[in-house]
Amino acid sequence: MLRIYRWLRWPLLLLAATGLVFLAAWRLTQPDVLQWDDTVEYWAAGRLNARGQNPYAPEALHRLERQAGRPLEEPLMMWNPPWLLALAMPLGLLPYPAARVLWFLLHLAVVFFASVLIGKEIGSPSPARQGPAILLGVSFGPTLHALKAGQITPLMLLAPLGFLACFRRHRWGMAGAIAALGLIKPHLLHLFLGAVLLDALAHRRWKILLGFIGAVALSSGLATAANPRVWEQYVYAVTHYPPKDWATPTLGGLLRLLLGVEHFWLQFLPPALGLIWLLFYWHRHRHAWQWEQRIPLLVMVSATTAAYGWAFDSLVMLIALIPALFRLIEIRHHPAAVALLVVYFVPGGSRCSTRGWPRPCCSGI
Repeated sequence: MLRIYRWLRWPLLLLAATGLVFLAAWRLTQPDVLQWDDTVEYWAAGRLNARGQNPYAPEALHRLERQAGRPLEEPLMMWNPPWLLALAMPLGLLPYPAARVLWFLLHLAVVFFASVLIGKEIGSPSPARQGPAILLGVSFGPTLHALKAGQITPLMLLAPLGFLACFRRHRWGMAGAIAALGLIKPHLLHLFLGAVLLDALAHRRWKILLGFIGAVALSSGLATAANPRVWEQYVYAVTHYPPKDWATPTLGGLLRLLLGVEHFWLQFLPPALGLIWLLFYWHRHRHAWQWEQRIPLLVMVSATTAAYGWAFDSLVMLIALIPALFRLIEIRHHPAAVALLVVYFVPGGSRCSTRGWPRPCCSGI
């Protein structure tokens, strides 16, 4: 029986992977999915920039998005800085259905890999813990939401995890380069990025800074080579029609709701307070700084104080939740641990909904 299993496992895996590709190609291009699809913003912006056109022009984006099947009356803007276009341009060269399937499979693989990496680098190196880590990673509500919406948030997991893996092996330049992935959505990992800067300066690890700057320069250079005016176009977009009318489920959004939506600066008060907290936290723990101990808290506080964020952005909290799951497994006989595990894993416990929050016309931030 074991010999038959070993002989059949690779054909069965290949068959399952092929089935997943065809299922994704069919399901992800259905109208009910396309109406909430965010991949189209990266695809359209990448296609425009690859052609030397303005990737932040609402009219041009809207035209391509409607051609892809996104039935919106207003354009879905990509507010990420131009360095993201180095990743979006290859996506934009593909027909949209193929791009959507490739994007989905990439992010699904990232979630699997990141869940295992969290266990190895932060939680528990035991192979027996890989199953629970993957189960939590793929069943987490924000994960399901991000995969369905085609959001880029899963790639954010690689920034602190890849940095930690390289840092522990003294690969300073590579650690800095991977940390630069946090700039895809810098508002979600601003405290982690700030801690990387503080640590590099305090210990004079200049290779980390060089790797970070080199990665940003390379990706920005690729975007600029295709479209020399891309930075000018980005600055024009954020200054002439900034995303100040979004009702985001964040602390800043709540403050504006309570004190007046016209006070746009309140959106940025929580991240400013978070940076002040980071300075005190770093000063207190700098002599006993262990990245595997500090990263989960830095990511949790970063995501909590983010200026912008949606349900799928909570995906980055897996970096803290998977180690917490391992702790619950260790004390599984404790009534509180049993209750938490049951609440999460019962049907519906991991579902994610954004009902009750206004859905913006553009959520690419």
